[in-house]
Amino acid sequence: MIKMLEPHEWKIMKEISIVSKNSYDVEIVIGVVYYQREITPIYKLGEDPEPNNIIRLINYPRQELFPHDRSDELILNAIKNKYPKSTVRNYEIFFTADKEKFEHLMKRPAEKAIIEIRPDFSQVEYSSLVGKEFRLFRKDINIYREFTRESVQYQFFSTTCNFTKHEEIIDELEKIEFL
Repeated sequence: MIKMLEPHEWKIMKEISIVSKNSYDVEIVIGVVYYQREITPIYKLGEDPEPNNIIRLINYPRQELFPHDRSDELILNAIKNKYPKSTVRNYEIFFTADKEKFEHLMKRPAEKAIIEIRPDFSQVEYSSLVGKEFRLFRKDINIYREFTRESVQYQFFSTTCNFTKHEEIIDELEKIEFL
């Protein structure tokens, strides 16, 4: 059986494939990070400009129709800082079967990692920062293994965000559910 979820349960699922090289210098996916986002009037699938209804239905939803904002960019950049070939794929969660698919995929062994996004202080006079505290985003996340345990153990991903907007950005990041 398949059942459509209630609209408040609809989500956009992001799947980041962490790409590294194996001992033969071949690029492989060593692990996957999942997070989901609420669908809002702003964060939603875009309109498909494809005029041919058949082609639109065959390819729906195309990856470029999925939303992608600065929070998504920061998360991907944090991972790409360590694994530059990593990629993201988007999925819609509208039906019970969509949810069940990811629940099943997340039964795989996983390793804990940390993602950290902190304000970028590079354009700020350091002497003005002395004694001050600033928020940062730090979250424990799961890396679902696609390769060996050792390849994804003890990972720490980090990047920086705009200093003047860091409070707003961190508020946005706090709304994201990592799975």
